[in-house]
Amino acid sequence: MTAHPRLMVPALVLSAMHQVGEIGVPVIVGLAIDHGIAAGDGRHFVILLILLGVDFLVLSTAYRYASRLGWISMNYVEHGLRMRLTDRMLDPRGLGGRRRLPGELLAIASTDARQVAMSTQALLYPVGQMVGLIFGAAILLSIYWPLGIATILGALAVLFTAEKVGGPLASRFRTQQQAAAEAAGTAADMMQGVRVIKGLGADGAAERRYRSLSRKALAATLRSVNSNAVLTGSMRITGGLLIAAIAVAGALLAVTGTITLGQMITVIGLAQLVTEPLNFIGDFGAVLWATGKGSADRVLGVLQAPRVFDGVRCDSRVPGPGVVLDVTAGADRVLFRPGSLTVIDLPSADVARLTDLLSMTVPAAPGLIRLGGVDVAELDVDTVRSRVLVSPHRAQIFGGTVMSTIEEGLGYAGTRTPGSSISVDTAALAAGLDDIITSPRGLDTVTGDAGEQLSGGQRQRLALARALVADAEILILDHPTTAVDSVTEARIVARVSRLRSGRTTVVFTGSPTWRAAAEQVYDATVGKNELTS
Repeated sequence: MTAHPRLMVPALVLSAMHQVGEIGVPVIVGLAIDHGIAAGDGRHFVILLILLGVDFLVLSTAYRYASRLGWISMNYVEHGLRMRLTDRMLDPRGLGGRRRLPGELLAIASTDARQVAMSTQALLYPVGQMVGLIFGAAILLSIYWPLGIATILGALAVLFTAEKVGGPLASRFRTQQQAAAEAAGTAADMMQGVRVIKGLGADGAAERRYRSLSRKALAATLRSVNSNAVLTGSMRITGGLLIAAIAVAGALLAVTGTITLGQMITVIGLAQLVTEPLNFIGDFGAVLWATGKGSADRVLGVLQAPRVFDGVRCDSRVPGPGVVLDVTAGADRVLFRPGSLTVIDLPSADVARLTDLLSMTVPAAPGLIRLGGVDVAELDVDTVRSRVLVSPHRAQIFGGTVMSTIEEGLGYAGTRTPGSSISVDTAALAAGLDDIITSPRGLDTVTGDAGEQLSGGQRQRLALARALVADAEILILDHPTTAVDSVTEARIVARVSRLRSGRTTVVFTGSPTWRAAAEQVYDATVGKNELTS
């Protein structure tokens, strides 16, 4: 709320000016009736009429600029939060704690970040409304002090009701957002794996799971909306009773001659205007505060989540160039000779575990992987990633062109071999992107969102090209040619072997073509190393 004082302070002043101007309207009208119409003084009436016009000009201008400054501040807060959340989610040291689905993280970075940012409005407008309420109460005190006291006590009663009734709203909103995020995350996972789901014939089970989560989200939403409705209704009823009481009291005082006709008009006008601050504070302000707190808990849950690799571990024996990588694969230990092409044929579960460990997505247990004779568990994550690059089987392709996607590989910090001369064109050719290279737009071909304008084979080869251009000292490829035909695969294997000559390359695959080109093969089905050359 106070993140941008250069915007919020002027906005608060302008918001207060707007409310003072609003309260000034019935005061000026009352004075015009008493000192202009009732007294038959045309001069005073014209002066007060001009003053009324100036008051409307001031309150209208103040409201517009207060809203504008508040809106700008809110967007700054939202953008800053979203950037911090994105940085935390993409932290190379990992996002630990409770596992969150991609859909849930997306909901936190979008919906929750915006809801927290909107809490700035709970500071901007209610503060101005409170200034207006105090100013109105002061006017009522000057007209007839019991009315002023009654207004202040009534306002406190309304705020107390808002706090009591709105208390459960924050927890219910948190439940609603959590349920909605789970449903969104499940839907996103289902869309990504729709082919697998259909292939397994699991459509029914997936549908039942999503329906269950969707109904849970709907029930949580209805409970949250119901709490909001109860809060709004309570504020309307409580505020309405207070305003009615003030208006009736003012009319009775005017009939008995305690106050003038103009003062009665002022009292009734103030009573109507006091409704706005009370309803706003109770309805809009309380809801924003409650929902903002619920979203803030979820945002902090990500920002304060522990890292998978917490703290800096750095062994004094930092591996030098030409290091040997050895891992425990299945029941054996496999050494990858520096500068060689090694093929490992393992079950998919073992491959997934090893690629996670080698990419430092999860911490490695002591003794499981060694880099240059140094246990990876003792090394800093950045040290390992500067030597080893893992290209996953299902690599993410971002929107852009083929050229820009491959160029992303040039930015892999620390992995590029000093003096490397691998260009984007060379990497694209080695990855078998001949069809794209010879197309009308060439490497300027648009990939589309998540590579949707490319075929599955093109996306796979594009990910391979991105990994090749990084020219890492040790490159790990996870089934890189499963979506291409045998002729294209043979061409890719020959080109990659030639391009990566003298650098360590490990390929997880059962492909005979890769086996034939490898200098070392480990087959889990026979549990032994097989030297082919």
